[in-house]
Amino acid sequence: MILLAAAMQKQKSGRCSGLSISIRGGGPVRFLDRAELAAQLRRTAGGELAGKPLSAFRLDQLEAALIKNPWVEEAQLYFDSRNLLHLNVKEKTPIARLFTVSGDSYYIDSFCSRLPLSDRVSARVPLFTGFPDRRTWLKKDSLLAREVRTIALYVLRDPFWNAQVAQIDITPERKFEMVPLLGNHLVKLGDAADVEKKFHRLFLFYRNVLRPAGFSRYPVIDVQYRGQIVATRVNEKKTVDSVQLRKNVEKLLQPVRAEEPKEQLEKTVREDKLPATETRVPKAVMPRRLPDAIITENVP
Repeated sequence: MILLAAAMQKQKSGRCSGLSISIRGGGPVRFLDRAELAAQLRRTAGGELAGKPLSAFRLDQLEAALIKNPWVEEAQLYFDSRNLLHLNVKEKTPIARLFTVSGDSYYIDSFCSRLPLSDRVSARVPLFTGFPDRRTWLKKDSLLAREVRTIALYVLRDPFWNAQVAQIDITPERKFEMVPLLGNHLVKLGDAADVEKKFHRLFLFYRNVLRPAGFSRYPVIDVQYRGQIVATRVNEKKTVDSVQLRKNVEKLLQPVRAEEPKEQLEKTVREDKLPATETRVPKAVMPRRLPDAIITENVP
């Protein structure tokens, strides 16, 4: 008891010897900066940390201030036996970037919490456009955000679609339309229900129909109906993709095709025709991320 009391007394009279910061979680890039976290601690503590008496630290208050940072999911502060202050922080992980109808932009995490953009780094996550522009979400906006989360998580976990999806547009009817990186077409996904099956049907369509016929033959591909794909073709002279585009498509399909079983579309592929004047042109908020080597022009 005497030794314990002496140790407690020594701790109370001791002074902070410095600060150590550890950041975990997050994605491939860091949005939290150690220097900014240290500066925030100094502001909350009212001055420099090193040399400050240990009895003057209110660790719970410092942790509460750190949690207010929108990128901080968890924060833990403690002193070790050398009076060194340790800060362990868990960073939130962005899963999607949203563009509102007015052009504002931010990330969301797996809890659908809004995360601000950074001037230093950006996350490579699925891009969604046309999200409602409200500071406080309505119930229907929260439901839409959960649908965005469902689609974004699936795309992030699948290497093929993570490379192929350029952006996903939200229509005024709150449906989703995917703009691909390779190929000049629009994919109607509908809502987020059965998103895995929809993308699987689309992959089969890519492999069995578009690969031999050309990735620009069908400007609109609809996979929202269970067990079928509706492909809309412009009523014009048949064209084929350029040689370089075909090579890039083959390269994109190669890793996944080796793992896929040989199977056909679940039920049927229905082809609709539209006049050339009714061709659907996907809208784009950001420039298409096509590599320089890809030639997108069609040749007869």
